[in-house]
Amino acid sequence: MKKNSISIEKEILDFFKNNNFEKSRRFMPNAYSPKHLRESLKKLKNPQFDYKTIHVAGTSGKGSLVRYLSRLIQKQKVKTASYLSPHLMAINERFLINDAPVSDNLLEKAWHEIRPLTVNFQLSFFDALTAMAFYIFKHESVDYAVIETGLGGRLDSTNNLKPLFCVIAPIGLDHVNILGNSLKKIAREKAGIIKKNGVVYSMPQEDEAAEVLFRYAKKQNAKLSFVKIPEKLNFIEKNIFAADYIYQDFFSKPPHKIKKELPGIFEILNKKPLLIFDSAHNSVSSFELGLLLKERYPDKKIQIYINMMKERSLQNFLTSLIQEKLNLNISSIILLPAGDNFYSKDEFYNMQHKLNIPFSHINKFSQIIDFLEEQKDALHLVTGSLYLYKETVDVIKPINVR
Repeated sequence: MKKNSISIEKEILDFFKNNNFEKSRRFMPNAYSPKHLRESLKKLKNPQFDYKTIHVAGTSGKGSLVRYLSRLIQKQKVKTASYLSPHLMAINERFLINDAPVSDNLLEKAWHEIRPLTVNFQLSFFDALTAMAFYIFKHESVDYAVIETGLGGRLDSTNNLKPLFCVIAPIGLDHVNILGNSLKKIAREKAGIIKKNGVVYSMPQEDEAAEVLFRYAKKQNAKLSFVKIPEKLNFIEKNIFAADYIYQDFFSKPPHKIKKELPGIFEILNKKPLLIFDSAHNSVSSFELGLLLKERYPDKKIQIYINMMKERSLQNFLTSLIQEKLNLNISSIILLPAGDNFYSKDEFYNMQHKLNIPFSHINKFSQIIDFLEEQKDALHLVTGSLYLYKETVDVIKPINVR
């Protein structure tokens, strides 16, 4: 009997719920290591070397760069894959071929191929999904695969590649308890994907991060190019500009016109009342989000619904978003209910006196509807984590079918 995506996804998630091989090493220094996956990939005869790859790391915008580069390469009429994380609605979305999620049957086939290795080598959830991606892309005979790092770069599971070139998205303070508490330390981790004699493209970086990239590229004898991006562009336009530039420079072909919309990236889920979801999750991306809000909705009162994983700084995110330079008309900030790894109500309210803006919380996602109906002329923004996307979409469905 054929399984559907919900049942195969449940099988995978349940397996890791009962066999959390990652838990013991997740929050330890230097705990992430590609070696856990490297040995299992050897058993699969290293499928990741059977097609051309591009490796993308960074703090903000790397998922967008992966999608845009994939769409551009696909215009060459070649089979192109993308590996992304996390997914929005279903786990299939992490594995895209020609911009479409893989089938349930292929997902099931890959999982049953990788599952024994997961047990034998005690692979983490992300290790196993990365192995599945490499396996799927070989099974489907893709020509190119654009691979997004999960966390960092140097010790990331995806750092088992021989890429055509690497891309470094803007680097900021994120995952500081794992990657380090300075731009220099974090940049060092991101730079770890740069290969000897390789080709590297970088988005504009803070001087501290740029210096690290320069030094590491020189050590690896790699060619490093910084993409010069016009300052007037918003963050969506910056990512498109960078993808176009990198594509044209490396492939010596003019960039094609591609679809610019991406799910979860400043996505309008409902027009009236206006509800927008954006995946910003750190101070770099929250400032860019604020600039776009100011550009497109300068006169709108904004109601923010937020939560994020504790390994990120919610206070820094909010401080960046409500700064005077942006001058956004934010009415209040509401904490959304989420899992154990997210901020609690107490942790949230402890920040209120430092930010000087009304805070509140809701106990159920469905309560967003009450705010939407009470403030129909406001802009309602859900942000902080892609893990909030599915519940937001599910809540808004009744409004969209009226």
